[in-house]
Amino acid sequence: MKRSFHPYTRPPALPVKSKFITEQVKTFLEPPYFLSENSNKGNVYFHYTNEAGMQGIRRDNAINASNKNEHGQPAGLCRIYLTDIAPELMRQNSARYAPLIFGNAPYQSWQNKLRYCYVLNLSGLSPEKGDGEHICYLKDIPFLPIHYRLNGQLINRVIARKNVATGLVI
Repeated sequence: MKRSFHPYTRPPALPVKSKFITEQVKTFLEPPYFLSENSNKGNVYFHYTNEAGMQGIRRDNAINASNKNEHGQPAGLCRIYLTDIAPELMRQNSARYAPLIFGNAPYQSWQNKLRYCYVLNLSGLSPEKGDGEHICYLKDIPFLPIHYRLNGQLINRVIARKNVATGLVI
């Protein structure tokens, strides 16, 4: 049974992602060039996440922006953080490469963030360099759709989704 709302009350808000896309995000929805995973021509970047983050990406069909700065402190920023360090390097020597991305986090909390990796094709986008050598970010984008339709054609920005520990594509 449908629930009706009183004319003076506001109906529940729709999620922004399902109904509207801002003009700024529309400019980033150009179809990416399809590259192989091993050809890094400046378009292939990696986004590491934990189990909850991966479930959120699957649920929203987008990578949501973080409000934290590169050192993990809340800063009210709207950034999607990426790196150019491949999961194969991370698997070989995570103790060396993880601090380059996540900093010297206490109690090795970076290990939780290294569970899954999205290999993304970001052609058409221009990530800005961060403070760290291997950190870059997309600025002022509330979310980055990973699958979307453009003129009726399905566009996919994900080259692969990997388990970092095993190297298997999931």
